[in-house]
Amino acid sequence: MLARVTLVWLALLLTSASLPAQQFSLEAWHEGKVVLMTGDTVPGMIKYDLENELVQVGGGGVIQTYGARKILYFEFVDALTEAYRVFYALPFWIRPNYKAPLLFEVVYEGKMSLLSREYLVVESNTTYDIYNNPIYLGTTTRLVYDYYFLYQDGRIVGYRKKRKDLWKVIFKKHSSDMKKYIKENKLKADRRADLVRMVAHYNSL
Repeated sequence: MLARVTLVWLALLLTSASLPAQQFSLEAWHEGKVVLMTGDTVPGMIKYDLENELVQVGGGGVIQTYGARKILYFEFVDALTEAYRVFYALPFWIRPNYKAPLLFEVVYEGKMSLLSREYLVVESNTTYDIYNNPIYLGTTTRLVYDYYFLYQDGRIVGYRKKRKDLWKVIFKKHSSDMKKYIKENKLKADRRADLVRMVAHYNSL
């Protein structure tokens, strides 16, 4: 019995070690273009870095780097998902007394728009043997999204993924209608597709 259990743990370790590394869109190059604040358009292969607010454009053997302050927007067809994606550089209050442009993806556009920013989180994977000793199985990297709501007056409000914030803060103008809609349709506060449905409904009121 002990030998069988040991073989199971060994199999888990070998499986974890042999899994191929997953590639994420923010690590890949995509065909698209960057439109600068000057009005100039720079086509080429695009790689974006939201952590540092940078976009790289490759073409003709040269890689050019642009910061958010120089960018109006950039767009591309995702090389991994084949989805069309567009990002805008928009002013955001980073601190109460400091505003700077950040790169936001437009998830849904309307009177109110849904924006997002993405980043990678590395997590340790640990399990335990029959004697409760920890066994390290390596790390897992996953993609996480932060969501923001853009109002018609230009305000961008961050979202903490708390259900009550939706009708008390984000959709305050139509609080009772939105609360009813969210509950009746059993929409999830952290699900991308459900947030799109909420914004579309809010814009229809």
